[in-house]
Amino acid sequence: MNIQKSNQPNIWAIQSGMGGAKWELFKDKNIVAASLYDINRNYQINPLTQDDKYNETQIRDINYFVKEIQNDDIVIAFFPSYNKPIKVYGIGQIKSEYIPPDAENNPSEDESYRHVHHVHWLINEPIIDCDLILPTYNQGGGAVRKLDVLQFEPIKNEYLKHFPMLQEKINSILDFSQMGAILTSKNIENLLMVSKNQKNSILYGSPGTGKTYTVSQFAKLFLSEQLKSPITPEQLKLDAIKDLTWHDAISLAIYVNFQSKSLFKVTELVNNDLMQLYWSTTKTEKLSNTIHYTLQTHTDPSIETVKIAKRQLPYLFEKDRDGFWFLTDLGKEYVEENLAKQLKKLQGSTIINGEHLN
Repeated sequence: MNIQKSNQPNIWAIQSGMGGAKWELFKDKNIVAASLYDINRNYQINPLTQDDKYNETQIRDINYFVKEIQNDDIVIAFFPSYNKPIKVYGIGQIKSEYIPPDAENNPSEDESYRHVHHVHWLINEPIIDCDLILPTYNQGGGAVRKLDVLQFEPIKNEYLKHFPMLQEKINSILDFSQMGAILTSKNIENLLMVSKNQKNSILYGSPGTGKTYTVSQFAKLFLSEQLKSPITPEQLKLDAIKDLTWHDAISLAIYVNFQSKSLFKVTELVNNDLMQLYWSTTKTEKLSNTIHYTLQTHTDPSIETVKIAKRQLPYLFEKDRDGFWFLTDLGKEYVEENLAKQLKKLQGSTIINGEHLN
């Protein structure tokens, strides 16, 4: 018996072209696309018939992409390698029904990849060696795969290993506490049912029938909640600031320290923990120069203590005659109105520079 809740999304892995060559198309156009073996055929108007000479894998790909992928399903852009872990390019959420090649609203500009679904890409960082091997096309694997939770688990774990700041985003993709509802492995389903009524179970069968694998996968799922690593304060901070601009990060760093310190030299901002953490997410080489330039350019043009001619909105900072920088009243309002979400995350992270944010 398969357990399948209708309100749970399916998980799809869609091949991003040969060697991942179509990932940039997917990402730039916010789509997933496929050739589906006939690049111009509208499978809604001209569905498959017995006269079509497609093999079993091709028919499955077409039916999956055209009929079964639905709004709010999860999609993983990937590329398989022969007997090696897959490479994952991104994870997103389906945001349209099937769009055929001849549709006026078809966003794909690729002549070969004209079968489309719109996607909201939630994660677009690539990972390799995620401990999941899927068969290549020559091994019977198609361009569109339907995954279960146990296949998704190593992808999730690899992302959390390399990008711990993505934990909240990954957990928002699927409610992992209910993932047992979409298991497709009958053996593991049976173990879950049995475990509710008795403490001990014995698996028996001939060698090589998958007993050890089944038990190990069952244990991972059964204990997943207990084994989850707690989110560290550092991860919470990083998640709060990683997508900010430089002027946002600097204004936030000054704001959260305002109760204990309101005036800063550039060197003090360089050594600020929050700025150091934000710097680690960028490719900037000279932190001091970048902070100084950002402070100057986001100062109101009427302020004479700043000599740089080029200024740009928003005007957030000001420098006194002793060379100390501070956040203006407009700057504070800017933080409270535009960075409230980040402030809330920082409030839940830790004590910052000796003072807890309330």
